[in-house]
Amino acid sequence: MRFKTKSAREIRAETVLLHDGIIPNVNHGSAAGLALKRDTAQDSWYPQSNDAIQVAGDARGILGAKAAHLNGIAAAHRIMGQNVPLDVMGKLEKERKFRTFIDQIYPPFGNGAPADEEMIICRCESVRKAQIQTAVENIGTDPNRLKTSLRCGMGPCQGRMCALSVERIISENFRCRCF
Repeated sequence: MRFKTKSAREIRAETVLLHDGIIPNVNHGSAAGLALKRDTAQDSWYPQSNDAIQVAGDARGILGAKAAHLNGIAAAHRIMGQNVPLDVMGKLEKERKFRTFIDQIYPPFGNGAPADEEMIICRCESVRKAQIQTAVENIGTDPNRLKTSLRCGMGPCQGRMCALSVERIISENFRCRCF
């Protein structure tokens, strides 16, 4: 692998892991019973605020640090029963437009489900793609039953690293949605 900073560098490696974007953490919102909304541009889900719970920061959608701060200000105003100031809304809209620009130039990779059936999907629990497919065929697509059966998503990362890949494997191979 070669990359360039101030000078060219070369690193020998047998494996290179790539980062393909950032997705909102929906665990807390799901646990609180919030509805989830699909963002097709970012290829992710994010929780929706309701009367009792206001979602802020990156959980509301990955827009960057400025937007996370502005979303926090907007949520605070809503909690206090106040209108969100127009200047805050204007700044948030500016951040959303920039994100739209970024999404058009650098769209999500798309298929996050590895093709190789022996690929380890859940590194914490060493669960392979073929094991997920077999479990779905035998017990169905209920995420909680799959989690109990395979322990996929029950390791130290609590599914933060594998949940999206598991969802895609299920939806692409079995024509269903996990949410």
